[in-house]
Amino acid sequence: MIGAQAQLGRVEGGRLLRNPAVWLAFALSAQWVRSAVTNDDPEDRYNLLVGYGLVVPGFVMLLHVVLAVLRARASGTEELFSTVPVGADRRTVGHAISSFAAGALGTLWLVVLLVALRPGDVLGTERFLRDADVLRWNILDIPRPNVAQLLQGPMAVVVTMCLGVALVRWIPSWLVVVPLAFGAMMQLTLAGLWSGAPTSIVDWLNPLSRGWVHDGWFGCAQSDDRCDLTVSGFDRTTPWWHAGYLVALAVFLVTVAVLRHRRDRMTWAVFGLSLGALLMFAAAQVIVYERFTPLALGGG
Repeated sequence: MIGAQAQLGRVEGGRLLRNPAVWLAFALSAQWVRSAVTNDDPEDRYNLLVGYGLVVPGFVMLLHVVLAVLRARASGTEELFSTVPVGADRRTVGHAISSFAAGALGTLWLVVLLVALRPGDVLGTERFLRDADVLRWNILDIPRPNVAQLLQGPMAVVVTMCLGVALVRWIPSWLVVVPLAFGAMMQLTLAGLWSGAPTSIVDWLNPLSRGWVHDGWFGCAQSDDRCDLTVSGFDRTTPWWHAGYLVALAVFLVTVAVLRHRRDRMTWAVFGLSLGALLMFAAAQVIVYERFTPLALGGG
């Protein structure tokens, strides 16, 4: 049976790789890379390296896996498939295995970024607001993301695929559009919203996090000199705990999806272990993540 699940995962992964919409999404993200290289913008380089260039491709891959899981239901063959040895629970695992193809694409994208951007230890320097009242500024070096941050994007894509499988297994077909539409709106607004809000644990409980340690946004217009963030540094420790959190989250979501059709002792054991690991890594992030502190800005 393991072979059948792996075979289904291979077939669905191949379909994902042949989907032209996925490659179009990467082509759109490539324009961001081109802009970062042309303008030599260290902040853009940093955001690309930590995975934000995978937001649009990731959403397209989420749509792909949702439609793949819905295929049997939409074609009216769900009852027929339930009579074969590879039931819905094993097909769920197969669809989850196909998420490794998405992770491989994300890793290939990361390799392309490393070749195109050629990041050194420091990506560049940026001027950040230190005191909004007297317009005092700090010049900070933007460091190259560490390994955990570089792998954040591919792992977040895998988590997104597993989320799609879990959603389809537990909610009616006509309701699937609700979380998907919500996700589409979030991908367009939350990056800016969270970047303008003070650093908090919310940043680390979502799949993608920049790792910047900053206060809230000052000013109200781009033409205002005070319209900027006060940044005290970059969190280099929490990303390692965040990587474990993403792995646990992916396993947890797959187990939740499998529980829709199979609730034996082994499935419940994996569910309990993944939930425990998820809570452990979440708690670790709550404890270790760096809070913004004006004292970290130094003198001058």
